[in-house]
Amino acid sequence: MGEKVYSHCPLMNKGYDACYGAEMSSLRVADMVYYCGNNYMECEKYKTRAGGLKVGKRILIADDSPSMRQLVSFSLEDAGYEVLTAADGTEALEKLKGNSIDMIITDLNMPKMNGIELIKKLRNGAGFGFRPILMLTTESCDDMKMQGKEAGASAWIIKPFTPEKLIEVVRKLLR
Repeated sequence: MGEKVYSHCPLMNKGYDACYGAEMSSLRVADMVYYCGNNYMECEKYKTRAGGLKVGKRILIADDSPSMRQLVSFSLEDAGYEVLTAADGTEALEKLKGNSIDMIITDLNMPKMNGIELIKKLRNGAGFGFRPILMLTTESCDDMKMQGKEAGASAWIIKPFTPEKLIEVVRKLLR
């Protein structure tokens, strides 16, 4: 009682019960949100994908490379996460206004505001002190890693990376 039930699933173009039992492992979260809109977000049964992954954790990706944002987004969405993207630290701060974010993944070298500056602003501001921030960058020198750690980075992955490694680290940080 009190659960909102939808009699027709726009995603599967079937009755609700048929949708709930359908194999959805090949669908990305973005596809489900696009087709189902608010119905997807409001219905607990839509939130469980094959493999038992609950969606809803929101991750912001800040990277100046459109292809890297896309690669990271696809990897995270396929693992059941919701993703927002930003092209630099300044845009990332803007995207955080009014959005609930569980984690940030940031590149180091970006225009306007780099990843270290972004992390410092987040760690010094209200509300983001303990949320995980992953640095995903080509920088591998120990000095840069130390600067990231001192700024408040929770973890550091060097590009190139495998999507499996990224998901493994994200899951550990979001526990």
